[in-house]
Amino acid sequence: MGLLSSFISGWLVLIAAVILNLAADRLGITGWYGFLTGLATEGRSFIARLRWIDFAWLFFVYPLALGIVARTGIVITSLVLQK
Repeated sequence: MGLLSSFISGWLVLIAAVILNLAADRLGITGWYGFLTGLATEGRSFIARLRWIDFAWLFFVYPLALGIVARTGIVITSLVLQK
């Protein structure tokens, strides 16, 4: 059950990450790709231009949302596959 649970949770996290990245892009919030690209090309000056919402998204909301999705996938698979 561990491998199946991990597989299903992985798919749920992948789908959630795509949806969250699309939502961030639509809302004009910097995602991880934009953050790492900006950091690589512009360095520290890029960080100075980020807003508080960008930092909140990158370091709190996004990881929390993905963690909740992963945990939900584990709980759902354990309930469905329970013998």
